[in-house]
Amino acid sequence: MRQFILPLALLACLCTAHSQTITQAEWFIGTDPGIGMGNPITVNTPGDSLNLSFTVPTDSLATGLYQLYIRCRDNLGRWGPADRRPLVVTYAVASSQPRLITQAEYWVDNNPSILVDISDSAQVNISELVSTQSLQAGLHYVYMRYRDDLGRWSPIDKRPLLVTLPLATSQTHLITRAEYWVDSNPATLVEFTDSTQVSISELVSTQSLGVGIHNMYLRCQDDLGRWSVADRRTMVVTSPAAVSQPRLITQAEYWVDSNPPTLVDVTDSTQVNISELISTQSLEVGLHDVYLRYRDDLGRWGAIDRRPLIVTSPFSAVQLRQIMAAEYFVNVDPGPGNGVAIPLPQDSTWDEGEETVQTILTGVPLGFHLVGIRVRDDVGRWSRAVMDTLLVGPILTVHTSGNNVILDWMSGSGADQFHIYRSSTPSGSFAQIDSTTAQTYTDYGIISTNDRSFYQVTFSPRTLSNFRLPESSSSTRNNKNGK
Repeated sequence: MRQFILPLALLACLCTAHSQTITQAEWFIGTDPGIGMGNPITVNTPGDSLNLSFTVPTDSLATGLYQLYIRCRDNLGRWGPADRRPLVVTYAVASSQPRLITQAEYWVDNNPSILVDISDSAQVNISELVSTQSLQAGLHYVYMRYRDDLGRWSPIDKRPLLVTLPLATSQTHLITRAEYWVDSNPATLVEFTDSTQVSISELVSTQSLGVGIHNMYLRCQDDLGRWSVADRRTMVVTSPAAVSQPRLITQAEYWVDSNPPTLVDVTDSTQVNISELISTQSLEVGLHDVYLRYRDDLGRWGAIDRRPLIVTSPFSAVQLRQIMAAEYFVNVDPGPGNGVAIPLPQDSTWDEGEETVQTILTGVPLGFHLVGIRVRDDVGRWSRAVMDTLLVGPILTVHTSGNNVILDWMSGSGADQFHIYRSSTPSGSFAQIDSTTAQTYTDYGIISTNDRSFYQVTFSPRTLSNFRLPESSSSTRNNKNGK
């Protein structure tokens, strides 16, 4: 089952324009749409430096790393260079409670989607017959996504669909022979016993192929003489060995991006483990590529293995740092150093690389909230904010009437659909028993059925709450003026 992506990701950036006043700002992801054509960022009060808070919708983004760009415009109409920040779309849910899959839909290419109504469950199996009568022979794509009980759609799962022949009738035909070839080399014919299903096992010679990626093609012919569409598979040739004797790995080398390689001398073996500390002092914050390859005892280099490397902060030294302070914020990031200070740890001192602290949040209204936390080290650097989500549910009261249990609750704005869950134990698995738009629910006859029942009521938030901690400077001034 694919995961769901958090609908909103909150970022903050500090833009400067020297002695001029910043009057306008914009953001974009990936390709630059052109100056002034990005997504606008609200600038409430122009100034020579600003803390810009804005939301970036990630509904349409798959899980992974993206590049977020921010640029500002001054009062002379000049746009500054785009500031690049990495944006990692991971996965966040409105609460830690497992969600139920309630619906699914699929479609082929750009055709209209077909909705599949399934039994609500945390895991589902879907078996659908996809009609190919209107599709041409060749490669197509089937897209599928799921919807949970909060109404959120998962990322789209894309699968290839190979249509071999649009049959004029439903009659089953026999496969009589097949052929395969590599790249543009001549085809090799394979004969076998005629059948509607066949298994082909062939030894493909790679002696004449160079080290690297090649394409192998396979197609079958039926008893009407019709050839299917060629099925293409990738084949990686790592080393054209002169003999079948296992070779020893004698050396390895790695490099980052286009930097010079670093040679690693390993103990000769058919299998090796390499552990290297890669310096990132000269690398910019963002996504980089690490390349690694090995050399055998015949002097042949293997294929290059590429791995992503994300640099989050350029450290001035590799010395381990200590945590000297920590802060949190709710819903809106006020910028490093401007959050709500977290009290001292249990030993009353910030002086370790890892600290255990506990903060109790009170007065947080009902709704969907975004919580961030960051720490400061002993050289004054703030870490990136670690984000999580929080759903504050309604206050529930329970009373009985005969054999019925009556639930009542209070709720603020932003909730129009409530979900009722029940369990036989306080720490057991809560299962949804119903949903309602009212702020009351009666569980009829449950007292005569269950010895004890435990209840939870949650709701589907429409959007992120407007509540924020710490309060903005403008709201604080207004409160003081009101007094």
